[in-house]
Amino acid sequence: MSRRFRLGENTWQSYELNGKLPKGETLSELAALGIDMNWLLTGRGNMRTAAGRPESGDGDPPSPPREAAASRPVLDLALLSEATALVEQGLADRGRRLSPRAKGHLVAALYGLTVESGGGSRPAGVSPAAAAHLLWLALQMEDGAQQALSGDGAVRPP
Repeated sequence: MSRRFRLGENTWQSYELNGKLPKGETLSELAALGIDMNWLLTGRGNMRTAAGRPESGDGDPPSPPREAAASRPVLDLALLSEATALVEQGLADRGRRLSPRAKGHLVAALYGLTVESGGGSRPAGVSPAAAAHLLWLALQMEDGAQQALSGDGAVRPP
């Protein structure tokens, strides 16, 4: 997989073993291969999309029935990449980390908020202010969960 995506072996291992979330470009390539982004980011649902490529990788993805294609939402890979990049940058700026699950939920929430705010048309882009607010909330929740696990009840600055 690391060769397929032109990544170092350590980078791919960090995705598999350490739960690090791939960057937007890699997410886009995985989506193009038929990997379901909801499954990848949240661990819920099926690993492969209904119209994913065959396991062998040879041939074109099967065309979904017309009624299924019309009712199934289309994933906007540019917005997903933008949401992922804003979350990664916000964490880097704060010198913080989130669990892979929390990071996936945060990216999915930011993406969903952006899509819903589009009102049927393509949204202009992911709001950096919304990203900052959601990131702050996610970090507060993560800190609260860690305090609950430590059991001392002390309030510490983020």
